[in-house]
Amino acid sequence: MPEVEIVGAGLAGADGGRPSHAELLYRATRAALDDAGLERDSITTAVTASYDYVEGRPLSNQFTLDSIGGTMKPCDLRVGDDGMHAIAAGVSAALADPGAVVAVGAVQLRSGDHSEETYQRVQELSYEPVWQRPILAGARNPEALAFGMRAQQYMALHGTSEDDLANLVSRRSSAGNGSRRSVEEILESPVIAGPLRELHVAPPTDVAATVLLSTDPPGGRSRGTIRGIGWSAVDAMLPTRDLAVDEATAHAARDAYARAGIEDPVEQVDRAELYNVYGIDELQALEALGLASAGGAIEALRPDQGIAVNPDGATQSHGWAPGAASIAATVRALDELGQEPGPSLLVTQGWTGCGGCSAAVAVIETNRGTR
Repeated sequence: MPEVEIVGAGLAGADGGRPSHAELLYRATRAALDDAGLERDSITTAVTASYDYVEGRPLSNQFTLDSIGGTMKPCDLRVGDDGMHAIAAGVSAALADPGAVVAVGAVQLRSGDHSEETYQRVQELSYEPVWQRPILAGARNPEALAFGMRAQQYMALHGTSEDDLANLVSRRSSAGNGSRRSVEEILESPVIAGPLRELHVAPPTDVAATVLLSTDPPGGRSRGTIRGIGWSAVDAMLPTRDLAVDEATAHAARDAYARAGIEDPVEQVDRAELYNVYGIDELQALEALGLASAGGAIEALRPDQGIAVNPDGATQSHGWAPGAASIAATVRALDELGQEPGPSLLVTQGWTGCGGCSAAVAVIETNRGTR
């Protein structure tokens, strides 16, 4: 089976302006095309990731398909999931049509075409079947309730303290030129889903990101090779799940590692980019990926351990853009690793769904001198 190469990668932020979803995604795609030395007519098909309920409009990809070069192409594929799931779909599309150039992109603006009240109400309705008693009504962040329960069970099982989690979030918030939130500020902020507090949550941001995939890179240029990819979904119903572990990421990692030939991730993986919207998701994903033992994530992530996990802070530093954040993290990691003297093995992960019930993982071998 041919390998899928990352031909080009691009990133775009609002930079203080007020661009539309379409404009921002166009900028990211244009940057990816320039990176690959290609033009729009080189794109064979396109895959987008977006959430209608976040953007406040149905068929949200119809407003951005042209931006990514998908108009009048044999494509109309949108995944209503995190961007890592879109990369997985893009890999499948590239393998199904060897030599095609597949554009995979996502965009999200923190101020969508709807009110905050509407967004909250839609979240409440989305999570309503998950709960067995009416505790959602009026919740400031319905999604955080599920992650609060995950944090509570994990911390009770492993003895992780609130200070431990706040320290991790504080460190991540100050990396990559982020705005630091001190441990004291985090612990003194309002509780939204105990033990999670308001400042545990990564701040919203505006970002678009695009990667171009192909089994036969035009001009022979490759930023990296996707050695393995996996995705998985578990039961969304919280009472049926072990909330102390990230089962979806564990299943996805198992498939990605098998395809990539990874037997000892601690020894073989050079860098990991993990979702860390709430902090607890980073701890559980690290263990699910086999990069720390059960309950050992806090110790493994201490600064003196030297494990390259979210070195630029990920969403806690750069901000959270649902659907686009994991693709953006992948692009940033490719840019940084492309400046290093040798190839590196990068693992990227993202979650979606009720309480992170679905996850996708990619193993990428990056190429030196590509940035």
